Amino acid sequence: MIDRRSFLKQLAGAAVLAAVPFPAFASVGMKSALHTETRLMMGTFVSVTTHGLSEAHAAEAVAGAFAAMSRAEALLTRFDSSSALGQLNAAGSLRDLPAEAVEVISAASRVHQRTGGAFDPTVLPMVEALEKGAGMEEARALVGMGRVRMDGHAVRFEREGMKISLDGIAKGYIADLGAKHLLRAGVRDFLVNAGGDIVAHGS
Repeated sequence: MIDRRSFLKQLAGAAVLAAVPFPAFASVGMKSALHTETRLMMGTFVSVTTHGLSEAHAAEAVAGAFAAMSRAEALLTRFDSSSALGQLNAAGSLRDLPAEAVEVISAASRVHQRTGGAFDPTVLPMVEALEKGAGMEEARALVGMGRVRMDGHAVRFEREGMKISLDGIAKGYIADLGAKHLLRAGVRDFLVNAGGDIVAHGS
């Protein structure tokens, strides 16, 4: 229920708004209802939607979010031999992995432990064997997160031929990075949808 004083205030406000021509709002940067941008990333469509911002503010914030996500994708993809993950898979060890890669591999290791090994990012040799129609026994012997050694930013595989795929965890991590950038940019109402991995904030 609304009291008399609140009603009169709202009525007065409505009268003022009705008296102001629309261009006046445009001149002070009227806030948009929704702003959505979609790009192809990580083998899927990634959409970022904001609410309640000026068009300029929304465009700048969303562009920054996509830039942050693209940087992380370039480090964590297994489809680029020059990425940090690609170099690790090719060499079997790296001493100076970027912080993002260390963070995601560490998180994957924790999930591996908590699921009793059901989640195992070292399954990539089996995935590649399936794609090639090759035998699985040799590839199966290369699977086991327990054979991955981590020491700070150094990661080493105990068996030659082992490889890691972060496909099952990196997309969510990257979506989180986009969300963190939006929050730093002053965005409070947004949705990041990375092909079904979703981060929502606000109303």
